[in-house]
Amino acid sequence: LQTHPLTLQRLSDMQNREKVLANANVNANANKNVDLNFYFVKAYLDFLNLKKHNSPQQLLKIISTRNPKNFLENLSNNYELALVYFVNGDKNNAEKFLKLCQNQSEQLGKNWQNFLFLVDLQANLDNSPKIYENLLSKNSREIIVLYANFVLRNQNLQNSQNIKKLQNLDKLLDKQISASKNLPNLTNLTNINKNFDFNLYYLFRLKAELSAVLGNFIQQNFYIANAMILEGKFQAALTQLEMIKNQQNYQNQNSKKENFYLLSQVEAKILQLKNYLKNNPPENMQ
Repeated sequence: LQTHPLTLQRLSDMQNREKVLANANVNANANKNVDLNFYFVKAYLDFLNLKKHNSPQQLLKIISTRNPKNFLENLSNNYELALVYFVNGDKNNAEKFLKLCQNQSEQLGKNWQNFLFLVDLQANLDNSPKIYENLLSKNSREIIVLYANFVLRNQNLQNSQNIKKLQNLDKLLDKQISASKNLPNLTNLTNINKNFDFNLYYLFRLKAELSAVLGNFIQQNFYIANAMILEGKFQAALTQLEMIKNQQNYQNQNSKKENFYLLSQVEAKILQLKNYLKNNPPENMQ
């Protein structure tokens, strides 16, 4: 959405696409170049909207009685049905319609595992992160984020037997954060949230949550503070960082060594935030 062209250009482009796809079928060449993510996003948003205003029974009736006009609409509707059955606790039918989506993607010569909407639903139906783990070699931020989200929501994975898995995930998040182009630059706090990077914000929140599971107080608060800085919540970020400084004496000696670099960043950010807040009245704070 941040990079979309002007409204008139967007409308013109969508009208042209609609004409091309209006009579599309499974064998049409037009389908070969279609990005199915468009249809999965459309179905997902429609599902969320309908879910707000209808009971589970009404929701199922609305979606199951539709008459899709072409192959792509049918694919989109099957995905929406899989979502409905999943939230209604009907695993068998959810798997049935997800399988239809997977097969339809393959009919178009597209590997269904390239579509994270299908991957995510499959992982939740399997109640297992295995499908994510098989895709981690792609080093995709989206896959890593979904994997982290799944692990952190699954209490069975957050135990001593899976500590190695959690530590590896911690390293994956570190790598993604380091590769980000929009890391907070405290030299110009006034403009820090003009181009808000939600992906980086989400990585910071996941890193903080995972640090809490691993029992690393310093990292947990450090990354919460970084997320707050991205939001422009500078006073709250300062409070978070000062909590680290006030509590670091309670950390054992090994933890101090592991977090030495992080603690030096904490000191630097505390100083920069204090200087900024001193020179900027509260009404200018976001």
